[in-house]
Amino acid sequence: FGKGGYPICGARAPMDFPSALCKSLIEEFAPKGCSVLDPCHGWGGCLVGALLARVRKYTGVDPCELTSRGVEKIKDAFMSYTQTQEVTIVRKCFEDTDFKHASFDFAITSPPYFDVEQYLGEEQSHKRYSNFDLWCEKFYRPLIEKTYAYLKSGGVFCLQVGSQSYPLHNKALDYANACGFTLVETRPFGGATTSSLHGNEADNDNEVIIILRK
Repeated sequence: FGKGGYPICGARAPMDFPSALCKSLIEEFAPKGCSVLDPCHGWGGCLVGALLARVRKYTGVDPCELTSRGVEKIKDAFMSYTQTQEVTIVRKCFEDTDFKHASFDFAITSPPYFDVEQYLGEEQSHKRYSNFDLWCEKFYRPLIEKTYAYLKSGGVFCLQVGSQSYPLHNKALDYANACGFTLVETRPFGGATTSSLHGNEADNDNEVIIILRK
């Protein structure tokens, strides 16, 4: 259950991005000593992966105070054991960020699947934008567009999505194509093939990692 993320009573436990997978993706697609952006840092799986990959700089963004405090503790515990020079945790909604354009080599994240996984805090995207279409326009599209702007030319964005309840895969590809990303590859991620959420038991879209290049 813990690894698969299967639902109980119509809800699924939020899962973190595997640190070992993050490390391998950074090493495959980013230069040594790279700068990494994580638009939705969650519980810190990608931070640990970035530290293991010996990146030069990691920047994680998340509006939740509780998870940000936890990720700050991960930073404090492990920074002295790595070659990473800088870790910045920004407690803010990613759509409200204004980082310098073309300043990151690599981006990776697993964003909320609208209201499938509900995190704490009034600034969470599913609370800010209460229906799916509004959420796509105000959160999901800006997530992809801003990541594109923040990446250097040739930079790669690895985006984990699951379409068991909402068409997040197709939406991501549409937004990515519109802002200029090139699709490198779509890889299976694993986990449950159907969420059984929102009465959508027939949708067998598995979770995937969409790999995009600027």
